[in-house]
Amino acid sequence: MPWRNCLSCGRSYNDQKGGCTNRACKSFDNGADSGTLVQGSSLAQGTGRADRIVAAKTPNSLVTSAKPRILQPSNSDTVVPDPQILSWIETATTRPGRPAPAGFELKAEPFTLICYRGEKTEWWPEPRMRLAAGGMHVFEPWPGKTITEIWNRLIKEIRGQPGFTTQQRVAAYAQYLRAEGRPFALATARTKTGSFLGYYYEIEIKNARTFRWGKDFSLGPPANFKDTQKTIYERIINQNKEIFMKDTIDADYIVLNADTIAESTVLGFGHKTGTYEVTFLHDLSLSFVKSVNRAMPSPYAKEELDKLQDGPHKRTALKLFRD
Repeated sequence: MPWRNCLSCGRSYNDQKGGCTNRACKSFDNGADSGTLVQGSSLAQGTGRADRIVAAKTPNSLVTSAKPRILQPSNSDTVVPDPQILSWIETATTRPGRPAPAGFELKAEPFTLICYRGEKTEWWPEPRMRLAAGGMHVFEPWPGKTITEIWNRLIKEIRGQPGFTTQQRVAAYAQYLRAEGRPFALATARTKTGSFLGYYYEIEIKNARTFRWGKDFSLGPPANFKDTQKTIYERIINQNKEIFMKDTIDADYIVLNADTIAESTVLGFGHKTGTYEVTFLHDLSLSFVKSVNRAMPSPYAKEELDKLQDGPHKRTALKLFRD
């Protein structure tokens, strides 16, 4: 057989063409045929051994004029193309559960928001009178008939609060709303904190979305505060495992029922408190009132209300009608 292994380096070489072809070997045969290849040869196309391919010692004119020969399959007259190379980079949209890259715009997750409101019998008329105006109306609404106009008024009010940052002024306004009932708002709670002695209303906002406050009192990124569950986690302190609880709702937030202020028909101020309050800053139509004292609402018609005996509650109910 013509092939032998070099005793010095172990490289295989063709004994009929000379000695060892390994230039680093001490037994290297400078006159041996090392199998140098000219560009375009069949060996350069991948038909020979990879360790025999070295730079061609051919003039540039020959290299540039040589035309590469395309090998055809023996049983076909057509060339079989290589399979398409697919990108190895996976985007955030194809990898659920992974955080989106920086600058990727997230969507707020819609959910059904349930809130509860109790009204004392000495202050408010009975539900049939209370809802006769077409829903849960506030005493003195802010000027403006659209959510955008009410939003602009809210921003104006928050800017007047003490503080240096948006978060500080928003927190100050939250304290102002929680201090007592406001005639332009409806205070509600997201949890059943106890039994109400008066009238008990359950409010349902479908397709609700929650957002954080952004810079300069803008609508910030989605908060997705869909529930009031607390997050339970463990920490090792002084080699002891301790269990802690953290509020899911970790900031004051904005409640809408659309992705933008202009498209929404609801505007609520969500509070970062242990009672998880939401203050709605406008009238709520009857479609948002799910139940009253655990029964379906059945308000009086305006004509029925007019026929009732005069009294402070009737006058209050009539005041809730809007021109």
